Amino acid sequence: MAFANCVLSSIGYDEGGYSASVSLPSFKSDYDLTIHRGVDETELANRKANITSFNVLGAALGALIVLDLNDRLGRLVVWRLACIVWATGTLIQVFASGIYGLLLFSRIWAGLGAGGLTVTAPLYLTEIAPAKTRGLVVGIYMVFLLAFLAMGEI
Repeated sequence: MAFANCVLSSIGYDEGGYSASVSLPSFKSDYDLTIHRGVDETELANRKANITSFNVLGAALGALIVLDLNDRLGRLVVWRLACIVWATGTLIQVFASGIYGLLLFSRIWAGLGAGGLTVTAPLYLTEIAPAKTRGLVVGIYMVFLLAFLAMGEI
């Protein structure tokens, strides 16, 4: 449960942090997001939008994919797999270093894991929680998820 909360806080930061990072001067210079000759403002706006939103696209796809995988492989296996996908995607983002295509790929890849976790973690918690506290455990998980997502947007 502690690892799931750590992942959730990182997901919230990831969604909110990249929205702010595209305005940093160093990020703009690394990914060529500055206005200069030959580049119009629409193209720059599209690049910034892609960087910030591809994680959400990956999360939507990841949530759909793990619906089937949860039944085929089991919740614990899928949970571990989603954690690995999310962590590797995050590491690739760290080392993308100005390579725009690699950054977009890693944003989608990390989003796949994040979306998978948002589906698999509550299912897994319902299976391991005692019947008396099952609703409370999943409810607390959802409160943490939404709180961290909201904090990431601040």
